[in-house]
Amino acid sequence: MDDDYVQLNGNERDVFYVYLTNHPGREITGVVSNSIRLRDLFVQLDRMDLLQLLGDADMILDCGEDGKLIGVEILT
Repeated sequence: MDDDYVQLNGNERDVFYVYLTNHPGREITGVVSNSIRLRDLFVQLDRMDLLQLLGDADMILDCGEDGKLIGVEILT
């Protein structure tokens, strides 16, 4: 991306996307190679205490081809 800061996009109701500085850009498709849903991760780790903190919200962590975090989708 051209900007050197985190960008927040909230085009959908109750859904926000945080573009981290190493994200190649929202206009480029197919840049996410792996997504990790925070709720699923907490269940897999048997961390019900953390799961309760989410309430109805959730987050999806998007990683690029190199495995590094490039964006976060926030579902409220």
